[in-house]
Formats: sequence, C-alpha cells, structure tokens
Amino acid sequence: MKLGKFVGLALMALTLGLAGQSLAAEPIKIGVYLPLTGQNAFGGQLELEGVQLALKDMPEVLGRPIELVVVDNKSDKVEAANAVKRLVERDKVVALIGTYGSSLAMAGAEVAEKAKVPGVGTSCTSPLVTQGKKYYFRACFIDPYQGAAAATYAYENLGLRKAAVLMDMTNDYAVGLSSFFTRSFKKLGGEVVANLKYSSGDQDFTAQLTELIAKKPEIVFMPAYFAEGAIIMKQARELGATFRLMGADAMDNPDTVKLAGKAAEGFLHTTFPYDAKMPNMSAEAKKFTEAWNKAYPEKETNVNGALGYNCLFLIVDAIKRGNSADPAAITKALAETKNLVTPLGTLTINGGSFHDNTATTNGGAIVACNATGGNHITTLTITGGEIYNNTAVNGGAVYMSTGTGLGTFTMTGGEIYENTADNGGALYIATKAKVTLSAAEGADVGGIIRDNVASQLASNLYLGG
Repeated sequence: MKLGKFVGLALMALTLGLAGQSLAAEPIKIGVYLPLTGQNAFGGQLELEGVQLALKDMPEVLGRPIELVVVDNKSDKVEAANAVKRLVERDKVVALIGTYGSSLAMAGAEVAEKAKVPGVGTSCTSPLVTQGKKYYFRACFIDPYQGAAAATYAYENLGLRKAAVLMDMTNDYAVGLSSFFTRSFKKLGGEVVANLKYSSGDQDFTAQLTELIAKKPEIVFMPAYFAEGAIIMKQARELGATFRLMGADAMDNPDTVKLAGKAAEGFLHTTFPYDAKMPNMSAEAKKFTEAWNKAYPEKETNVNGALGYNCLFLIVDAIKRGNSADPAAITKALAETKNLVTPLGTLTINGGSFHDNTATTNGGAIVACNATGGNHITTLTITGGEIYNNTAVNGGAVYMSTGTGLGTFTMTGGEIYENTADNGGALYIATKAKVTLSAAEGADVGGIIRDNVASQLASNLYLGG
C-alpha cells in the first residue's frame, strides 16, 4: 500500500516535471520574410545570414528556444503580403523581421498591422513603411534623412551647384528618395537641371545618359540597386560623361565595384555606419565582424548583414525587457527601446508616440492648459511622432484651452489616430485657435488626423469659441 502510493507519487512528480519541461521548452517563433530570389535576392540573403548569426549568439530568451520561420518573399509585393499572412496565421509567429526593399516592406507591414503582430524592418528606408503604424518599426534610418544627407554632402562638402536625378520610376524607394534629395538640394540653393526615369530591369540607359550629358550637371543622384547602378556607371563612362555619380544605401554591396570596374572610380553613396573594413570599430561592431568571418569565411559582409543581426537583437531585447513573448508586450517594449548598444551604434526607437492612455475628464494624452485656470497655453506645437489609442471625455488625444485670446495649434508631420472621446475624438480646443496641419520638411504626407471616434461631437476636431 505504502509502496503503491510512493510509486504513484513518483510517477506524478515525473509527469509534472516533464510537462513543466515541455512548457518551458516551447519555442518562441519569429517570422522572417526576405527576398531570397528575384531582383533583391543578394540583399535579402545577406540580411538572412545576419539574422541567423544573431540566433547563434542569442538562441533563447526567457528560458525558451527561439525558432526562426523563414519565408521567401521573392522580391514581389504580393508575395511579401502573402508571406506575412502565412507567418501570422499559420505559423503563429509573435514577431516579424523584414524586409529588404521598401515596396516589399510596405506590403508586409499592412498585413502585420491588421494582425497586431510587431515587425522590425531591416533596410526598408521609405517613411511610408511605418507611417501610421503602431506595430511596425525599423532598424534603419529613413529616406528624408538620407536624401537630405546626400544633398548636403554634394552641396556643402563637394561645393557642387548643378545636380540631376536618374531614378527607377517603378520603385517606391527610388521615387521617394529622389524626391527628398531634390527638395533638399534646391532648398540649399542648388539647381536640379534634369529628372530622368527608367524602369526596373532596363539594361540600356544610353538615351537618359546622353540627355544628362547635354544638361551638364556636376553630379547625378541615382538611388538604384547595385546591379543596375553598376551598369549605369559603366555606360556613363563609355559615353564620356564627366559628372560625379552618387547613389544611396542600396548601392552598398560588395559586388558594386566588381561589376562596375574602373567606372566606379569617384562614385559616392550614402549608407549606414558600418563597413567590414572600417578602422576604429566599436567593440560591438568588431564582435559582429569576427563572428561573421568565422561563420561565413568565404563571404564578405556589408551593412545588410549587420541590419539583419540588429533586427533579431531588437526583438530579443524587447522580449527580455517586457518579460513576455506576447505580441502586444513585444510591441510596447519595442516602442520604448532606448540607447541599445548594437554593431551599428546606439539605437533608440524614436517615434515619439503617446498611446494607450486614459483620462477621466480632458486630454487622453496631452492637456495644454493651467489646471487652476490661472494661466492658459496660447501655443501648442507637435512635431512628428504618433498619438493613438487614447481615451478621454473631451479630447481623446489632446485637450487645449487658450484663454480669451486666439491660440495656435500647429502639427508638423506625425499622425493622430484611433483615439476616442465624447467630444473631439482627436482634439478638443476649448477656445478660439488657429489650427495648422502640414507635412514635415522633405515629406509628401504628414500632419494627419484620422480614424478618431466621438460619441457626441466632432470625431476628429472640436473647436470652441
């Protein structure tokens, strides 16, 4: 009898122990959708290898193994959207990494946003990838910054005053970045003498280059992918062009110089703060480079490998800080990322967002007035960022009282969306005010108030007085 009880208890303890072990060992699935075939395959493969290298360094978190679920988006927008749909619905991933190619990331991010699964973009620099998104982030800079940097370097550092643009009109990345470069160069005082176009897959650029030579620019900005960029360089020199050529981050590829040969002499491009051969590396960059060379001794890396590495690093860090592998918790922790030391430098997610707040009376996120009624705020300026999913009686996002005078509310860039109130779903301005909404410098869209709800008055803006 006693022996039977002992054996039964021992078996029960063993069963519970195994069940606990099984639960603890349940993998945390992270989806990766990158272009492993098609036009963008080289960049996608480098980024995947960076993610896989990060997995070797951080194979588990919260005592659970990390499992990567990889899907090829085939360098196609529809395939990118389908890849994310499969990852979130069938594979039940808790976070996403991807993708090389802004057009592909824009398609994937829409699906992720609806599914409320967080994603981190690798090298997708178009601001449209994350605009209006609560669940999508990125490990890279954006094109307004990159375009302005390229224009400033050409104008200020090189002293050039006449520029031209040659862009792929079928590529969202190229179109957006060309626009940002053009605006910045003109604002500095430069002249853009031509804006010429081609289509993805073109091999002959003779007509465009001949016209550019006739326009006599000092520099031509061409935000191309590396393969077509190398062809443009070679054909330009064969035609006798003497202008400088400048590209962007998509030209940062070990094969660019190999393909272009001597025609690459003098070529410039913007990129991220990493190169496998750069001097004075940080300790983190050196560690990454050494790990890459050990894992892939026959393959030279570039910044895409480091960006892939950083994306998994960001997600793992968020899971640790949030102490949870729940998508909502990961999203919140990603949005709060600050001063994370990585191979690409110190990284902060800086959307500047206000979200998920509740006020019992006025202003779910921001109250701009004196609580005692003594003094009032006459000017409120919001630059960039996002204000969403806040709740109040008056002004789901912002409540402002300007006193007896005319107030000013200015919003430059950013978005206010999906807030809820009885009156003024987004904004409740209790007195007279001038309201100005505008895009940020160098951006086509921004300063947007949308999709807010009021149960009584004014879904978006209530203006008193």
